[in-house]
Amino acid sequence: MAALRLFAHRGLSARAPENTIAALEVAARAGAEWVEIDADISADGVVFLCHDATLERTTNGSGPIADKTWAELARLDAGAWKSPRFAGERLPLLSEVVEWASRRGVGLNVELKSPLGGARQARRLVDAACEILGDACCGVLVSSFNHLMLARAGRKTSHPLACLFEAGELREDWRTRVELVGARAIHPAWEDLTPHRLERMRAFGYDVNVWTVNCAEKARELARWGASGIFCDDVEAMAASLGVTKDALLD
Repeated sequence: MAALRLFAHRGLSARAPENTIAALEVAARAGAEWVEIDADISADGVVFLCHDATLERTTNGSGPIADKTWAELARLDAGAWKSPRFAGERLPLLSEVVEWASRRGVGLNVELKSPLGGARQARRLVDAACEILGDACCGVLVSSFNHLMLARAGRKTSHPLACLFEAGELREDWRTRVELVGARAIHPAWEDLTPHRLERMRAFGYDVNVWTVNCAEKARELARWGASGIFCDDVEAMAASLGVTKDALLD
């Protein structure tokens, strides 16, 4: 069975509030070599971490992110929803996370979200995020479901790109779309993969990192098919289930 690269999905999100420094730190302590994070942009152009386009699920705020300034977002509690012990955890800036990852020796898969503010905000997010990532000392992989944004990112950064595909979206023209973007990796939903499809992707030279896999048996199956990596919510538990040691994760 081929070795799988394990990405800590939104940090170690099974145990800590997703897309916070706490979740990233728990993932690093568990031995994760890569973490996946979600980057969005405030109304006044500040890039920070949050998965949803609205605030209700993961903060004590409400409403669309696109309507909020960073001063408003910076005051929000992004941890208490997960557990009282995380009360007071804040939404981190992308710049803070890059600094953290460089210090901890952890790679970043930065997923660029599609801002509700439209094309202008999308361009601002791509340009600002790519400037922040710059010559980051950590490994960086830039991904997005929005392939127009990803193509723009390819003109703004030398970091490798990955095309994300929603479940059911991975049609037979996948190769054309990936080539137009200039991506080096494909990030499909596990439901859309067959051994033949994954074999073709690998034969064309693409890394294939599959989301979001929390079943060890499915992870083993994907490894047998030739997957490069998987995203999982509890990277420590997955590594234990697959028989991967902490030292091996850090190699």
